Amino acid sequence: MTAGPYVVVITRVGIGVFDPEWFEARLALFATTSLPSIAADEAVAEWILLVDEDLPDEIFAHLRAALDLYPSVRDRATFLFVESVASVNRAVVNHLRATRARDERIVFHFLDDDDMLAPGFFEPALDLYASTPDDEFHVVTQPDGYAVDAPALEFGELDYPYNVANTTFIATPAMVPVVLAVPHPTWGDWGRARGWTVTELPGRRSWAYLYHPQGDGSYVDRVAKLRADGPLRPIDELAALGFAVDADGFREWRHIQAGVPATLGLTWRRSQGDAWRLADLAREAAATKRRMVAYMSDVFSPGSRFCYVLYPSHSASRPAGRIAFHGAATPGSRVELWVSGRGEAIRMGEATANAETGEWGIAANFSAATWNISIRHFIGEEIDQTIEYPLHVSAE
Repeated sequence: MTAGPYVVVITRVGIGVFDPEWFEARLALFATTSLPSIAADEAVAEWILLVDEDLPDEIFAHLRAALDLYPSVRDRATFLFVESVASVNRAVVNHLRATRARDERIVFHFLDDDDMLAPGFFEPALDLYASTPDDEFHVVTQPDGYAVDAPALEFGELDYPYNVANTTFIATPAMVPVVLAVPHPTWGDWGRARGWTVTELPGRRSWAYLYHPQGDGSYVDRVAKLRADGPLRPIDELAALGFAVDADGFREWRHIQAGVPATLGLTWRRSQGDAWRLADLAREAAATKRRMVAYMSDVFSPGSRFCYVLYPSHSASRPAGRIAFHGAATPGSRVELWVSGRGEAIRMGEATANAETGEWGIAANFSAATWNISIRHFIGEEIDQTIEYPLHVSAE
C-alpha cells in the first residue's frame, strides 16, 4: 500500500435483503466488479462493507469466502453490521471516529457493490489533497466513464457527472454522513454552496457503472439509451483499458442470473414501508438521544431536570391490590401517575418530589391485568418528561 492520505471506500452489501437466491446472483456480480477493483488499487487504505446484522450466516460466509480469494483486500476490509439502511450513517461515522483523528482530512468514496474503478482512479483526489491547505474540503467528480450491459457482456461510454461511482470527497470523517444525506446529482451545487472546492475532471474514463436486472431503474430503458449512443464493445476489452475485470466471472454470473425469477429486479424495494418506518424510528431515537445528552451533560446543576422510577420497574409483575410507585425527580417538581388498559388513560395520583432528596411516592389500587403505566413529570405546568412502560398485575 502506498503512503499518503487515508483513502476509505464505503459499500453497502444487500442491506435489507435476506434471500439466498437473490444473494447468489448478487455476490457473483460483486466478485467480478467492485471486489477485484478494490483489490487492484493499493491507494485504498480501508474498504468498509456495510452488512445487515440479520444476514443469514451462510450468506455472510459466501461473502467472506469471496474476499478470501483476494488477500490484498481481505486485510483492508472492515465489516460493519447495521440494523437497517437508516443505521448506515451512524455506523460509519462511529467507526471512523474510533480509528481516525477528528480533524484529519481523509479521502472517502461511496461505491456500489456492483460497480468498478480502475487502478489509479483516486490519483486526481490525491493530487488535490497534497496541493491544498489542510482546512480545504473538496468534491471531485470524473464525469466520463463506461456503462456495462452486464447480461450482454458489452460496454459503452457514459457521461454522468456526480454519479456515486465517480465522485470522491476530501473532508473530515464527520462529513461522511452529511454527504450521504445529499442526493448525489446535487453534490456539485451542494459543495459550492458550502464553500467547498468542486473539481470536474472530464476525459478520464476510470470507472464503470453496471446495468443489469438487479439494479435500480429500468434495465431495458437504460440499455436502449446506451446502445443508441453508439456501438458497444465486448467486456473483455475493459481489461485493456486498465480495469481489473473478471470476464469469466461475468459469464458465470450471467448463467446464474438466467436462472433466477424474472421479478428479481427490485426485490429490495419490497420492504419499503418497513424500511421507512425504521428510518422514522431512527430519527425519533436520535432526537431522544440528543435530548438525553443535553440534560445528562450537566447532572450536578441545581436546575438539572430529571425523573426516574425505582420500582415497580419496566415489565415488572405485582399481585393485585394496592401498588406503591417510588422514584426520584427534580426537587419540588410534580409527578403524576396515569394508567390505561384498553381505554383512555386515567390519572391515579400525584406527588411532589421532596425538596431536598427529590424522592417521590404514589400508591394506587390495581386489578389483575396488564396495565400501561405513564409517569408524567412536570416542571410548573409543563410536562418535562414521560416514562411509559407495561405493568403486569396478577390475581391474588
